Amino acid sequence: MRKTSPNSPVNNKTDSKSLELSALSKFQAGSYKEAIELYKTLLKTTEKPEWRQTLAQCYLQRSLSFAAKGMVKEAVVLWESYIQNSAASPAYFDYYLAWLLQANDVAKAKKYLQQLTTPQLDEQYPVLASILGLLIITSKPEIQALLPQDSVFIKHLVIVQAALAAYWAGQYETVETQLQQLPFRSAFKDFRTLLKAVIAFPEAKENAQAQLAKIAAESPYHNMAKSLLACTRDGSALVKDLSQLTQKQAQLVGAAKKFNKKQLELLDVVLKQKARLSDKLKFNLTLQYQSLFGDEWSRRYCYSALATYSAGQRDFIKHFGQWDEFEECRLKALSYERKGNLHDALYYWKRGVAILQKQEPLENLKIALLMRHIASKEHPLSETIAWLEDSLDYDPDDRETYLKIVKYYENAPQQADNLKQWLDNSIEKFPQDIDFLLSAVNDATRRQAFEESVQYARAVLRIDPVNVPAKQALFNSHLAHIRTLIKSKQFQRLDKEMQDIQSLALSKRDQLMVAVMQGFCLFAQAKTDKSQGTTQIADSVQQLYPELLTAHFYAMMEASLMGLPLATVIKTLPTLTKDYAVSPHELTQFIELLLQYHNRSDTQSLLGKIINKVKAPLKQAFNKKQLDSNLLLSFCQCMDSISNFELMRACVKSNQAEHKTPIWTYYRIYSEVNGDADKCSYRNINILEHKLNEALSKNDQRTAVLIEKFLDKHYQNKVPKNIETLAGLLGININSDKPDPMALFDYLPSEVYEKIDKKSDDLLKKMGLDRLITVLIKQYFPDDDGTVMKRVLGNIEAMQALSFIKAAEELNIPLEVKPADIIKCIDDEAASAPSRLPNFNLGDLLGGLLR
Repeated sequence: MRKTSPNSPVNNKTDSKSLELSALSKFQAGSYKEAIELYKTLLKTTEKPEWRQTLAQCYLQRSLSFAAKGMVKEAVVLWESYIQNSAASPAYFDYYLAWLLQANDVAKAKKYLQQLTTPQLDEQYPVLASILGLLIITSKPEIQALLPQDSVFIKHLVIVQAALAAYWAGQYETVETQLQQLPFRSAFKDFRTLLKAVIAFPEAKENAQAQLAKIAAESPYHNMAKSLLACTRDGSALVKDLSQLTQKQAQLVGAAKKFNKKQLELLDVVLKQKARLSDKLKFNLTLQYQSLFGDEWSRRYCYSALATYSAGQRDFIKHFGQWDEFEECRLKALSYERKGNLHDALYYWKRGVAILQKQEPLENLKIALLMRHIASKEHPLSETIAWLEDSLDYDPDDRETYLKIVKYYENAPQQADNLKQWLDNSIEKFPQDIDFLLSAVNDATRRQAFEESVQYARAVLRIDPVNVPAKQALFNSHLAHIRTLIKSKQFQRLDKEMQDIQSLALSKRDQLMVAVMQGFCLFAQAKTDKSQGTTQIADSVQQLYPELLTAHFYAMMEASLMGLPLATVIKTLPTLTKDYAVSPHELTQFIELLLQYHNRSDTQSLLGKIINKVKAPLKQAFNKKQLDSNLLLSFCQCMDSISNFELMRACVKSNQAEHKTPIWTYYRIYSEVNGDADKCSYRNINILEHKLNEALSKNDQRTAVLIEKFLDKHYQNKVPKNIETLAGLLGININSDKPDPMALFDYLPSEVYEKIDKKSDDLLKKMGLDRLITVLIKQYFPDDDGTVMKRVLGNIEAMQALSFIKAAEELNIPLEVKPADIIKCIDDEAASAPSRLPNFNLGDLLGGLLR
């Protein structure tokens, strides 16, 4: 079937209706080009006003679209087609005139400009009025005669011309007087701003820049403002502004700033690079225009650029000469870092530090910054902290370094003494620093030095009276100190401590906790009748924790912390029976309270004992199956934290419906073996492997991490059955690595290692093995009585290592390894070697083991 052209005549009503619907659909979808063709086809057969008007709108929208793309000549043609088809008064007439002026169609523009009325010029066409004003005072003064002479526009134009005349005459006060006559809504408002900025520059550069920044991007004066703004800049800000200008505008700015021929040439080259300048191009341009930048600046830039453009090394040496040993290390280290090879980079950074430490005078800040750069890379944390600590020997006032060291030791509880030492050093250096003072509060609390904690918290509050962590720490420290006084029976100090804690601005909850503590004070001090104390404890605890399980747990924990008899303390509380119904809200509150105690160093040993006293109602709650799965999961996580596997098993058992999910499978198996991965059966390990894959496929990362850690513990040091026995009989230690003297050089980059190794081979070929060993022993062990010689001769790796040290010396490459380290290494090897076995028949032994 032949396809019908959209321009072919429409012969029936059905085709006409279909075509009309299609044209309307294209118009509404913004496909104006296709809509125009369809409406032109429709109008060939039938003249309908609504079709003609829609066609006109299509032309109008197309003209606006072309103008937005800067295609003003095409926009003019389309707008004229719009006028030909529109029965209504023309829209966007001012846009059309502006397009004619931009297209430099002077004849047609003059024709229409003469038709402008005063209201149109002064009120209806503000954008066109601004354009006309700019053209009249710059390139087309003849337009002035074409416009309505009684308009406000002409009056303002006369003022502007007078201001310009005064400016050229240097009469700046007259300029200011004239400009003040222009109202805010004048067509020349942006001209006024522009001229004010010109007058302000260069004496008041910031004022000029502020004035120019006010001119909007839509203003016809915007390009002039951008160029003038660039004239006020220098350095990198100038380059940035120039890059946003056209080449012609940038050249004008260069001329205004009196650039010489070479500067204009460089500017032209840079602006022609539409994409970002490559490292190579920037390097070469710096060399080419070295006379502009100056020798020192050019050298420094090109040197820093070598870190990313290593191919420029030969050109650098040609222009600036060879760099020193430190700079060579720095460049190599940066090059390795870019490749992700931190191992080799570390070697060169260390050499760089060693070189700087030998220079006189010492560049302390440079050494410190280099050490901190090394610490910023992915090294073991202990090495990172060692570098940071050493850097303070050279730059002892860097707060951030102190803070990083303190944060490290805060997360290393086995190094508590180091934490206190660094906190003392930090606070001595920065006595008003809240971060260090709060860390000291936490450390003192952990050490149960509560009076010290109070002092630090008060120091924080003197600096920042509303600091919430300090307020809470102060309150908790007072409470903890009261507990200590009661436990140690220092009752004479309790009154003052209670007064101190009551003087704090307390929340309602804190007030109840103080009331509980008052009850304990009364209870502890009463010699016979303790009823007053127990009554206040019971009343206050029940206000603090209205639900019975949590109330009992809290009261017993507090009593245990103070060494008070539990049964007597809680006898006034309602009895907690085995069939007590624990609500979801209470279990949530219980978990929160439990974790609060767990996070305190002075309570962890008591938790298991007190939880056992409330486990019956907890198990009963699990049996009733009234608890949400997420809440049960939170309970399991809590029990994991405190290693209570009995309650974890009870919790898991109550949630049978979810037993097959990865997380619940993990907690079931984990609780069955009491968290001991070594006791996990082969069958359960297979199940966990399957559940790990399932968790990963569901993107359940948390569960995957838990299972993976458990599996890693299981497989750690696992060896096949009977292998350890067989290895012991054969004299093989499979659980330790054999000391290897050559492993001491593993820290070297591969290129350095290979260079030394080649030299070592050359020494062996040149001297021969016997002579080389004799030279090595005489040089490194001059007092040897033959013992060292015997050890070395019996260990080929030791011979190789000593030869390696000798080769490094020949190449003038410093090493961290000394000859004595080699001997120590082979001594360690000898000590770790198994004793000789008695004679036995290996075949019989293996046969017995295999049977």
